[in-house]
Amino acid sequence: MSNTARTKPKRNAKPKTQGSEKPRDAPPEVSRRHPDAHHGAPVTGCACWLCWTHRAMWRREERDRLIATVWDAAHGHEPRDIQVRVGQDASRAFAEVMGALPM
Repeated sequence: MSNTARTKPKRNAKPKTQGSEKPRDAPPEVSRRHPDAHHGAPVTGCACWLCWTHRAMWRREERDRLIATVWDAAHGHEPRDIQVRVGQDASRAFAEVMGALPM
């Protein structure tokens, strides 16, 4: 075997991504012999109700993740519940008592 032969990447190697993550088109599917088949992950090409449910849950989680990303981009800077913002004319003492966010 020559030194130029291809080698498999390490199993623990993380995929290299540039920029923001793009949504995947399909859930990670496994073979029928995989220990997580049907109960932990959908099987490639299987149409049983377990695999269908795993795919539906994956699509729902992916949609929720995208919605959360968009919401954070649009409204992440706004105060949440129990957070207070005071105007610039408020005294420092009042802002500290109210637990106001720094401007």
